[in-house]
Amino acid sequence: MGICLSLSARGGILAVIIYIFFVSGILQGDFFPKFVPDDPDEKQKGLAMLFAVHGQTAGDYSKMVLWGFIAGFSERFVTD
Repeated sequence: MGICLSLSARGGILAVIIYIFFVSGILQGDFFPKFVPDDPDEKQKGLAMLFAVHGQTAGDYSKMVLWGFIAGFSERFVTD
């Protein structure tokens, strides 16, 4: 039970980290989602910036789901 919970928590944490990379603009390109601020005139700082954005198109949301899924299962791709 503890191992299963640990793997789930690790997958969730990795998905949040990749979301932060997308929102901050560290990962950019055609294969990655693009997020735009909810209010372009107001500059959010800190943790509030993560929640004050939305996908530019519907395709960006599907890209985010795909990359979140890949990040969540990434620990299975790496062997000991």
